[in-house]
Amino acid sequence: VKSNDKGELWFLHRVNISNLHNLDTTFVETSDGKGAIVKIPITAEVNVNLPVLREIVELALNLVLQFSVSVETDGTGDCKVVVEQCGNDQHSTPLRVLGR
Repeated sequence: VKSNDKGELWFLHRVNISNLHNLDTTFVETSDGKGAIVKIPITAEVNVNLPVLREIVELALNLVLQFSVSVETDGTGDCKVVVEQCGNDQHSTPLRVLGR
């Protein structure tokens, strides 16, 4: 259960994700040559059970996850993978209602 600043309650009883697909992941070298920008396009179908409305909403999800990855050496000489700037490569995430 979540509420917003107006005191309205939001219920997400159950969320099912199916038909999850990873399309053509890309790796592009960073400008400093020390890492890569990784983009992972994802599509999925999402079913959300809304008990208040007594309805299951079927949605199509399309988004591109983006992050940078690099390898750094710490003070002891050990290498570690560093993941930064994680996010969605879009200003909004489109959700299309299926079956309507």
